[in-house]
Amino acid sequence: MAQTKSGCKTGFKFGCLGCLALLFFLIVITAIVFGIAWNQVRNEEVETKKLVQVLAAPEPVGIEGDPLEVPTEFVVSEPAGRVVLDLRNTVFEIRPARPGEPLKVEAKFDINNYGLTESFDEGSAEEGWTFEVSFRRTSDSYALTALKELLGGTKPKVKIFLPSDVLYDLDVDIMQGGAEVELGGLWLSNIDLRFLQGGGAVEFGEPLQQPAESLAIQFSQGGGAIEGIGNASPSALDVSFSMGGGYIDLRGPWQQDAEITIDQSMGGVSLQLPSNVVLRGIGRHDTEGPAEGGEKVPVLRFSTSSHYGELEFIK
Repeated sequence: MAQTKSGCKTGFKFGCLGCLALLFFLIVITAIVFGIAWNQVRNEEVETKKLVQVLAAPEPVGIEGDPLEVPTEFVVSEPAGRVVLDLRNTVFEIRPARPGEPLKVEAKFDINNYGLTESFDEGSAEEGWTFEVSFRRTSDSYALTALKELLGGTKPKVKIFLPSDVLYDLDVDIMQGGAEVELGGLWLSNIDLRFLQGGGAVEFGEPLQQPAESLAIQFSQGGGAIEGIGNASPSALDVSFSMGGGYIDLRGPWQQDAEITIDQSMGGVSLQLPSNVVLRGIGRHDTEGPAEGGEKVPVLRFSTSSHYGELEFIK
């Protein structure tokens, strides 16, 4: 019995020593990580960078071959090009530039940890030009960069101003971050926004210069809100939420019929329905068209799906 008690005491003694050794090891590792992060704070190289790109606007056609006689309004059926934004690892601000101003990017960040690049491809006459902006973390360790910023390091600030006097497609990827996006008043044809591992807010605060051909917005592993979609008045709308809730506001002056697809999974979504339109495909919320001989109004046709969450309609 004495030997058993002695063995227990010895095992307990070595067990405690092992725990102390592990604790000491963790403290040392933590101190090293904090030391590296603090050293990065002290050695920051913060720079303010600006990118400016003039995008080709469509040329009006003179009347009866006279280049001096130019119509005050002209219709452009095809976008002149495409703007691609590949944005990661922080929170971004995207909004319209002032009338007549080119596309601009204003960024302030630590060049040791982040990078800002641009590229312009003139493309062909059929496909048009492509202008791409990329911002992302260049360091290997996300945790170390986050700790550096927690200890007082500079957090990136990136603002992007989109031109409003040229028709183009807009393609945006937001990953491991978020964005506040205002697109009201722009001249956009096809709009594709994707939020992955982060959330955001998208707003059309005023009507686009012409109704959009298509609008697709995807939120994955993060929630978001979309407001004033009627101001974009797309003929095709596709919105999806996965692993995050959201709010969709369809109000605004719809100018054309639309096919609308809403897909929601693992999170609740509220859908604010518009007035002065005909609604189809949402059951008891369907509305009737105008009386015979009445003014034609846009018809919105819905296809919805909901998995592991509720899709709520608000009138």
